[in-house]
Amino acid sequence: PVTIAFYNMNEFPNLPALALGRYNAYFTLTSDQMAQEGDTTNNFGVRYFEVTNDVYSMDGIGVHPEDIDVYTSIGTNSFTDNADEMMLMTYYEIFAPAEVNGLQVFLTSTSVAGGEITALLYDSTEVSPGDAGNPGVATLSFEAQSSPYITSQADIDSGYVIIPFDAPVALSAMPYYAAVQLISNSNTYDTRVVDDLTVPQPGMASCIYLPSDATVYSNGNAFAIRLIMNTIGCNDATACDYDPAVTYLFQSCQYPGCTDDQACNYTPGAGCDDGTCGAQLGSACDDGSATTTNDVILPGCACEGSAPTLVEGVSNATVQFFPNPASNFMTLSFNGVRPNGMEFIVTGK
Repeated sequence: PVTIAFYNMNEFPNLPALALGRYNAYFTLTSDQMAQEGDTTNNFGVRYFEVTNDVYSMDGIGVHPEDIDVYTSIGTNSFTDNADEMMLMTYYEIFAPAEVNGLQVFLTSTSVAGGEITALLYDSTEVSPGDAGNPGVATLSFEAQSSPYITSQADIDSGYVIIPFDAPVALSAMPYYAAVQLISNSNTYDTRVVDDLTVPQPGMASCIYLPSDATVYSNGNAFAIRLIMNTIGCNDATACDYDPAVTYLFQSCQYPGCTDDQACNYTPGAGCDDGTCGAQLGSACDDGSATTTNDVILPGCACEGSAPTLVEGVSNATVQFFPNPASNFMTLSFNGVRPNGMEFIVTGK
């Protein structure tokens, strides 16, 4: 443990260099006037935090002990007439130049797959939070923007999405807002973002932009909208686009398979050809049966032929062979409807 004394309530404590990992920060308040305090049991507090190389978050999801965490959510179905283009923003103080590659956004299980999310970064001076009596304003001149991302059921099940910016964004040492714009297609595909209430944050920490009145409100506490400072891509070694430098997985992995759509074992969605393509669909083959004709390759690479087609009326025809028994030659007598072609298979001796 490290003990650091500081006296100004607005002072930042100077921590020593900390290794990666999770820590508990204990705070004790003392005063030369404590004898006048009615309750001294609340002069102690603890804060849980984690030191990482690649993620910067206001929320403490996964860090808080489960017995103290308190979560809620806000989304496209939270406010009337704001189902589309509402924004949620989380404040980040950048103390040294850095590079951000995208945002990680935690979603509730009540979110509906198909919602659209766009990640944005704002200079904090572009956003002025307010309230109903003193509305805030936003010029909405963003520093960076991602391509729109459509959520899948897999995203909802995992509890989060990772949305990359189109290119890494260089951040200066200054405050920013990490934001997401949500579109639900008139509440058809509602998206709800987790808000961490465990540790009360300042009013400007998480904000809401409502397009219905083009106003920013400081309703949130700590929206789970995180800055991803490391490479985003495919970190699955079995994929075609595997990148060993990737720390955070974006849903971009492409897997090998047969990319020839005319092959019998075509793999829809394959990202690269693995050399396993089989025969072409419809190509001739032999299914090994003497009773079929026109044998061809089918999807799945099975070889299958067609059985002789019965002509209506033929089943009632009479076929006679003579002499019976025969030696080298025999005569066939056919009475009934005559088909265009006939095939007789004689077996035995």
